[in-house]
Amino acid sequence: MKKSTSAQTTSQTSEIGRFQMAKYPEIKVKLSGVDGNAFSIMGAVSKAMRNAGVPKEERDAYFVEATSGDYENVIQTSMKYVNCV
Repeated sequence: MKKSTSAQTTSQTSEIGRFQMAKYPEIKVKLSGVDGNAFSIMGAVSKAMRNAGVPKEERDAYFVEATSGDYENVIQTSMKYVNCV
């Protein structure tokens, strides 16, 4: 019985470990109320990064990565860079 509890704890830890903290967690971008259009989301994230003083090279890297895939990639990349709330 104890072994199964240990395995369950390990499983829960790896599920939690899959989530990655944002590169700039202090930058909060509220996505609710933003047009669901991918370019509107990228604009809101880029603007927040610029206002927080993130270097242009980093903002450009965000844009290149965000535009390298589909809509889901835009959301995932945005969450990778900033704290989306």
